[in-house]
This record gives sequence, C-alpha cells and structure tokens, in this order.
Amino acid sequence: MLLEIKELTKEYKRNGAPFSAVKDVRLSLDTRDFVSVIGRSGSGKTTLLSMTAGLLKPTGGSVTLEGRNIFDLKDEELSFVRNARVGYIPQGMSLLPNLTALDNVRLPFYLSKREGDAAAKALSLLDQVGISHLALIYPKQLSGGEQRRVSIARALINDPAILIADEPTGDLDADTTAEIMKLFGRIAQNGTAILLVTHEPDTISYGNRVYVMNAGTLTGKTETG
Repeated sequence: MLLEIKELTKEYKRNGAPFSAVKDVRLSLDTRDFVSVIGRSGSGKTTLLSMTAGLLKPTGGSVTLEGRNIFDLKDEELSFVRNARVGYIPQGMSLLPNLTALDNVRLPFYLSKREGDAAAKALSLLDQVGISHLALIYPKQLSGGEQRRVSIARALINDPAILIADEPTGDLDADTTAEIMKLFGRIAQNGTAILLVTHEPDTISYGNRVYVMNAGTLTGKTETG
C-alpha cells in the first residue's frame, strides 16, 4: 500500500469547546489510484489534504506513506519526504510572480541535494502538460489554465509517489477543467497516485474512486472506473 490513513483527526477550539475539522478518517491509495474527495466548503477537505501532505500535524491518527508514519519522522526527514515523495498543488494560484514558468517548475528540485539537469527536466514536464512554448513567460502573462499546468509540472519535478491537489479546477472554465482532469488521469496511469479534493461534481468521473466529506467525516466510497 502506497498511502494508508488511519483514524486521522484534527481538533480545534471553537468558543472554548472542542471542534473536529477532521474526524477519524480512514483512506488508502495505491500506485495509479486516482481518488477524488468531494464536499462543500468548510467540510474539512483542505485540512485532510494538509495533514496527508505532512503540512499540518493531526490531533490523532496516522498517515503512513511507503511504510512510514510521516508524523514519526523528525522535521528534517519530514521535509525531505514532502519534497521528494509528495507533489502538492495548493488551492488558488501559487506560482512565484518573479520567476518564469520554467524557473517555477524547477524550484523544488533545488530544495534538497540531488543530481541531474533541472532545467531539462522542467522543460520536459512543461512539454508533457502542453505548454513548453511558454517556458520563459512569467505568471502574470499566463491564463488561469496555463498557470495550473505550470503548478502541476512543478509538483511533478521530483518524481513524487503521490500528487495531492486542492481544488485544482475551482477557478477554471468548463473546457479547461476537462483538460486538466484528463491530464490528471494520464498522470495516474503513468504511475503517480492522485488524491484530489473538489466541490465540483462534474470532475469526479475522471478518477477511479470518489468519497464524500461532510462535517469532517469521510463517507460514501464509490467506484467510478
């Protein structure tokens, strides 16, 4: 099993009383899985992804990636795992405005010591997502869909085992949304597992499993393909 989440919980205080943003979530993914989680705004989807990516520490439960509970790791080890094994696409536009598309993509390559030609790899990824001709363009000159493709390429630069995407089509039109979702499907078929959250019902048909998140609880697994 590539990823196994058990009893994952995140509690906060609200008006002095405990509040569970995520409660006892169980979920597993293997290589080539494409899992969608659908739910309304405020249902806990982003909190779930943040914990799965190791960006937010849970109140309870575990996230086991490639056989290791990531929250048992020291900070330096966890940072390396996030950089090397997890590709993360945050909600909204996240590109650095002072860097070209090419430089945005290759930036994570330099956050840990590794060998190889980062520029060549970044250009290859831009080609895979269909915008290599825009490699030297800055984000402000790109459309929303083009920026999203750069974000996807950036998340793939270090050959992650899993790609985690938070509402990746929330600000895109219908045609661009379909193109991006098809791209995710190809990425999954090539061996990178995908965990995606959305509030758009039209996008869930592209994955092979879908869950519903409501008030912090994950329910309703459906096989879609």
